[in-house]
Amino acid sequence: MILSRQHIKNQIIQKRIVIDPLIGANIGPNSVDLRIGKLWEVTAQGIIDPADKNSWKIRPADEHIRGQWLIMPGRFYLGETIEYTETDHHVPQLIGRSSWARLGLSIYETAGFGDIGFHGKWTLEITSRLPIIVRKGDRICQIYYNATDEAADQYSGKYRHNKKQQIVASEIDKDYKK
Repeated sequence: MILSRQHIKNQIIQKRIVIDPLIGANIGPNSVDLRIGKLWEVTAQGIIDPADKNSWKIRPADEHIRGQWLIMPGRFYLGETIEYTETDHHVPQLIGRSSWARLGLSIYETAGFGDIGFHGKWTLEITSRLPIIVRKGDRICQIYYNATDEAADQYSGKYRHNKKQQIVASEIDKDYKK
């Protein structure tokens, strides 16, 4: 079951959902809009080897004009939400806003699913089919929450706490070091 606006508001009041900072006007019928805060570009020298963290790099994306970026087709970017979110009671999911998708912008490739127990800012996986300007603070995506049918284990993975970090790049190389 996806939580409705009133249920989301009640869960925020009870501190079972945390969104910080929360803008009340960004709460929709069954989701909350989140804003983009930072943007980094992922680059590679040749072929990316997931086992070798040195085969890719992230760097701050070039600003088009102060506080805005030009997203170019054929490039890959990582964005960070301004909002920190946490819930130990619901399954959070992130989706792009359709208004942006209708301009060719995608805010995640495959990782729009969160786990119960995720605490942090969301790292967005951004691509665009057309050149498009994105401004810091744009409502670029929305988070919604699913109820579970029973109590679930808490997420304890490598991306769990990223409140103070900047954008979290891939840590898949750790999978090869087990």
